[in-house]
Amino acid sequence: MLRAEEGCRAHTHVLWLGLAGAVVLGVQHETLGWYAAASVALFCGLCVIVLFDVEYLVIPDGPLLFLFAAGVATTWLGAPEELSSRLICAFGAWAALRLFSLGYERWRGFAGLGAADPKLFGIAGLWLGLQALPGCLLISAVSGLISAAVLMRERQSIDEKQPIPFGPHLALGLWLSWTLGPLEGG
Repeated sequence: MLRAEEGCRAHTHVLWLGLAGAVVLGVQHETLGWYAAASVALFCGLCVIVLFDVEYLVIPDGPLLFLFAAGVATTWLGAPEELSSRLICAFGAWAALRLFSLGYERWRGFAGLGAADPKLFGIAGLWLGLQALPGCLLISAVSGLISAAVLMRERQSIDEKQPIPFGPHLALGLWLSWTLGPLEGG
């Protein structure tokens, strides 16, 4: 099992980038208005998720339910006309990652994602909407690959069945997409 003391270096970039997002939030707090409170709630919920996933390789339902409720409230208060599309986006994000997970497990014979990872991606869909969701997933995937590379460098090899928590990377993608906005090509 990948414990915090073993995989701490592999997740250091998640901490630093998350803190950078918190600094951006701190700098922009006056222009955010009441969204600052929603952002603090999001940040705290994501921190709990990251701590649990890195330490125990599990994401409890409590923080997920909190972030779901906070996401619904934030959307309803800030852009009530978008609530139905955000809920559809949340379901679509959950379903896409869940189907990917099931396909991977069927193909490889072992799980590639934890059961809560699609739920967290669904919550990202609720908070971010469709426009920012691909960037969130891209940030998450790149972050996960960086962690795997660090682990491979430290251990010289890595067992393909050794679980690496993906929740911290999804949390990072969600947080950076929320604080910095969607990735844009061009």
